[in-house]
Amino acid sequence: SITVFGNLPPILSQETPQNNSQNIPINQNTIQININDPENQAINWTIHGQYIQNNTQNQDNNGIKTATLNTPLPYNTTISWNVNSNDGNIWTNQTYYFTTSSSSSSNDTNIPPSFSGLSPSNNAIDIQISIGSLNVFIEDSDGDSFNWSIETSPNLGNASSTSDSDGLKTCYISGLNYSTTYRWFVNATDGVDWSREEFSFTTISESDPITFTDVNPSDGSSNIGLFPPCTLKVSHQQSHLMNIQFFENTAGSWVLQDSQSNINSGNIVVWDNYSNVSDYSTEYWWKVIVSDDYGNIKEQVFSFSTVSSPSTLFVNPGFNDSTSGWQLNRFNQIADAVDKASNGATIIIEDGFYYEYIVIDKSISLLAAENNYPCLKRVDDYDFVLLIKSDNVEIDGLSVEGIHIDDVKDCNIKNNKIINVDYGILIDESENINIYNNIIENNSIGLLFLRSTLNSISECFLFNNSEAVRFTDSEDNNLMFNNIHNNSKGVLLEISTDNTLDNNEIYNNGNGVYLVHSNGNNIVNNDILSNSNGIYLRESSINEMANNYISLNSEKGVYLKYSDENIFRTNTIENNQYGFYLFSSENNLIYNNYFNNDANAWDDGSNSWSKTPIDTGINIIGGSLISGNYWSDYAGIDIDGDGLGDVFLPYASSNLIMDGGDYYPLSTPHINSAPNRPNMPIGPSNGETDHSYEYLCTSTDLDGDKIYYQWTFKDGVSSDWYGPYDSGETCSVRLSWSNSGDYSIKVKAKDEFGAETEWSDSLSVSMPKTKELDFIFNCFEWIYNNIPILRNIMIFLNSLNLS
Repeated sequence: SITVFGNLPPILSQETPQNNSQNIPINQNTIQININDPENQAINWTIHGQYIQNNTQNQDNNGIKTATLNTPLPYNTTISWNVNSNDGNIWTNQTYYFTTSSSSSSNDTNIPPSFSGLSPSNNAIDIQISIGSLNVFIEDSDGDSFNWSIETSPNLGNASSTSDSDGLKTCYISGLNYSTTYRWFVNATDGVDWSREEFSFTTISESDPITFTDVNPSDGSSNIGLFPPCTLKVSHQQSHLMNIQFFENTAGSWVLQDSQSNINSGNIVVWDNYSNVSDYSTEYWWKVIVSDDYGNIKEQVFSFSTVSSPSTLFVNPGFNDSTSGWQLNRFNQIADAVDKASNGATIIIEDGFYYEYIVIDKSISLLAAENNYPCLKRVDDYDFVLLIKSDNVEIDGLSVEGIHIDDVKDCNIKNNKIINVDYGILIDESENINIYNNIIENNSIGLLFLRSTLNSISECFLFNNSEAVRFTDSEDNNLMFNNIHNNSKGVLLEISTDNTLDNNEIYNNGNGVYLVHSNGNNIVNNDILSNSNGIYLRESSINEMANNYISLNSEKGVYLKYSDENIFRTNTIENNQYGFYLFSSENNLIYNNYFNNDANAWDDGSNSWSKTPIDTGINIIGGSLISGNYWSDYAGIDIDGDGLGDVFLPYASSNLIMDGGDYYPLSTPHINSAPNRPNMPIGPSNGETDHSYEYLCTSTDLDGDKIYYQWTFKDGVSSDWYGPYDSGETCSVRLSWSNSGDYSIKVKAKDEFGAETEWSDSLSVSMPKTKELDFIFNCFEWIYNNIPILRNIMIFLNSLNLS
């Protein structure tokens, strides 16, 4: 045995191209090297050099390693490339060389690409027009990559590729005609030399080997019965076996219905299940495609019309097989009549009970024979009696346990009773459904709209339902002139936009109108009374509520929660616990509404309670300006007569509007009168300088307004205004003089709105008093200041003069 001590580096071998090799093609794509570590350790390696896309790998296994060359390489050039590798300890490094071939201008010989394996072969004839491609094998004997193209004349298609290698090349073609010669051209180059060749082929003549006879129903025939079998004889000139396919086109596109194989020439072929031929007076199409194994195909379309059907059919529980017209226009089950009716037919349903599940998949009318509501009752576990799957269906005058309208339009549901089911009428992905004058009661949900649009609900009575109406993911629907009362919930809109509620009476429900995640809706001209909440918006925006009467709701007339940018105008909101309640709601505009509630408003957000700029027009209390709202508890008045309050602004509903309020509350003009002119002041007429004396005055205001007083007592100087005082309350001031002399004291009054009186008569005062009067004045002053009853008598006598 041999023992090796220490670590051995990786070993490099089997380089390609071989070191110092010559005449390497310029289209050489790769170089490679075999790297092996004697101890079979993981190796790190890199290959790099000129014209090489460097390649590096760490922790790799033993084996062939490759790098890509940037082709084409230059002619007649020596190229070096380097390999470095280690096993984590010792490196191995080696440089290799090769020289490319000379250019085509040298004496070296280049062999251009060659063509073989043509399909169809050159100058071939009787080629089927169903041929789908042209094929050629292209090969370069030098191993060079090449560019190639295939072109056709007349143009049937073309194909091309670059830097390709040996193999079968295909050009897909279409649009061939009978008895036509076509040319096709193949071009290829290896970058040095070109190969170009032209080929041709000719298609078969138009003579068709496959023929049809004895077709039934024949093409264009009429008065064909329902569900007819379709038959024809197929023949082949060469007696080849054939395959046949039957198609029908009832729904507007061809649908494969039957396939049969290995049909002998001359056989009668029968398709006996044209089940879609179910309507009277209707044109139907069927198509046959027959083919053989040699590419021959024959295709033909046939049509026929069915017999006419009765326009009116009758249903009565008592009809049977002894009834004249039985199963033609007389039935005892509505579903049987629907099956036999054609589009546009009318089915008259006579009085009785019908226990059925009925699918209406055609445009027909179901009408009650008289005004006594024939009863359509559910069977088995069906949620509905009627499933409407066709446009232009009318249901009139029936008592129905549920109607499901599914993905249709232009239907009329009127004058019916819809009772006692989970969903009275479910309208799903449907439009332009007219629901008129129905009684909808005792259902879990009276009307449910899912993903539906442009529908109208009018003059219906919805009562005693868990929910009267729900719109889900629906838009542009109109709910008008309906009576919605005594439901657990009134009208719910969720994820619904641009719907209108107009002129409905909505009363005695839980929430009258409830919007959740719904935007752009209009709620106008409704009476919304005696519900828990009149209108409730949750996470809903850009809706408008106008001209509604919202009253007697036990909680809130209007309630907004997390709802922004809605408009409320010209609504009368009265006799609710809260008139308008906004919780975490912003940028709503509330103007020209009438509020008279226990608490008119509550608002913890930033909303606009008046409209600016102010508009002209008749407001909700008959004034000529439109801006704020009328508030029953607004304490201010309109001083300037413009119909807007001028004091105690903004109106904030006893501070329940926490940010701002109504800066332009609507008000009737206030005709303000000034207080009565005060009489001459009461007080001493003589005194000493630098000694203060009390003087009194009173006035009354016919409007009951607060009163302010202003005094003048020396050299024409007026005091500040004293007050406010209640009407008739005495105003007391103390006056003094620094200099001796004669003075006049006068007083005038104004009310809280600024209406002033004239000055009172003057009281003359002398400073200082004379010695002769000193004793008398001191006695008078003592009595005036210390005997209140005498002082009050003097004030009372003065007040009598004011009147």
